[in-house]
Amino acid sequence: MFARQRSTPYQKQKSALEVEFMDFLGFTSQRDMCTAIPDDVVDFLMWKDSFGKTVVHCDTCPFFGERSNSSCSCPIRLAYGSVDSTIGKLRAIFNKYGRTAIDGPFLGLANPAASPEVKSYLSAIREQQLVARVVPKQAEPFFFRDLVLLLSEILRRMNTHLRSPSQLYILARDKVFFKTQFFGGDRAGDLGRVRTQEMLYFPNNQGLLFNHTLTKSLRDGASNLFGLKRHVDPTVCPVTAVEVYVNLCDLLKVPVRRGFLFRPLNPLGEVLPGPFGSAAAQSRLSLYASQLPDLANRNITLHS
Repeated sequence: MFARQRSTPYQKQKSALEVEFMDFLGFTSQRDMCTAIPDDVVDFLMWKDSFGKTVVHCDTCPFFGERSNSSCSCPIRLAYGSVDSTIGKLRAIFNKYGRTAIDGPFLGLANPAASPEVKSYLSAIREQQLVARVVPKQAEPFFFRDLVLLLSEILRRMNTHLRSPSQLYILARDKVFFKTQFFGGDRAGDLGRVRTQEMLYFPNNQGLLFNHTLTKSLRDGASNLFGLKRHVDPTVCPVTAVEVYVNLCDLLKVPVRRGFLFRPLNPLGEVLPGPFGSAAAQSRLSLYASQLPDLANRNITLHS
């Protein structure tokens, strides 16, 4: 049970951040999680800032207002949304060590990541980037014609790039995953964790019903239902794609009839029993889009 909780993407990110912060404390202040102070958190955030990818242009820079450009000397920073997310994870980490107080004079009780100093640092970062017109980049809408292009690229690869059963599985998985997400509108991370047992046919096999009980934002025992209706065009129909995919997995000896419907592979090309993560799905989407002129220069993401 605890192993399953620790395997979620958020928990993995939080665990990696905890190790990184503890190493930072060891090299700088010689303090630990129980004795760290707000200045340690601010110093850590400033150090992390040097690994950012967002260019903060000054108002005299010809690229002022753009998020990135490597041809100028303006500083590169973490986006303030990433800084905010890091602070949130640090707050949760300190809570685990019993430092749950919002603020206070008692060392070892107050949560350093919730201190006024850290809040002021985040406010300064946000103000600096907003003045430079650095705002979150919105994903571009992904239309039906874009889906057709994406599917054509996957089909082209099926016809020309197949070298092994694992490659066939990857392409078949990607094709049904993107069809299902497009017509279902589900979060990519939640869709990647769909179990085959959560799927039911509508009467007369006219569609599929998905029933989530555990998602990124669903933790109270409620259900998140969404359905997929058969499309008149079988080349884009998500229901037909799911059926073909499951039958193909039977031939490839991939047991998707129980457990996760979409699964990742290890470096050896072996299908793993775990869920297909959103980061891996985004990587696959970007790979296909980069080969299509109509998609290559657009900000196409899983949120599109």
